[in-house]
Amino acid sequence: MKESAILFESRTYKECDFIITITSPKKNMIERIIKRDNLNENQIIDRLKNQISNRKRKKQSNFVIENYSSTYHLQKESDRIHKLLEKLITLKKNQ
Repeated sequence: MKESAILFESRTYKECDFIITITSPKKNMIERIIKRDNLNENQIIDRLKNQISNRKRKKQSNFVIENYSSTYHLQKESDRIHKLLEKLITLKKNQ
């Protein structure tokens, strides 16, 4: 399992069996990054400019979670995808 904001840009997506993208409004992303990395808004915007768009990221992903709601929603969606992946892996092993 990998976590990477630049999964596609670095081409490490080629090493993945499945890709899960979590999107959120740019405003929310900036607020979280400011808190997490202690960067200012301009630094964050410059970094985001070097990343592919959410639209392109979604097209290349197997699963997309729209993080526009609560942490509860995010956890619920994560659990749903986790269970689905477990089933897919079990099916693949049994083939």
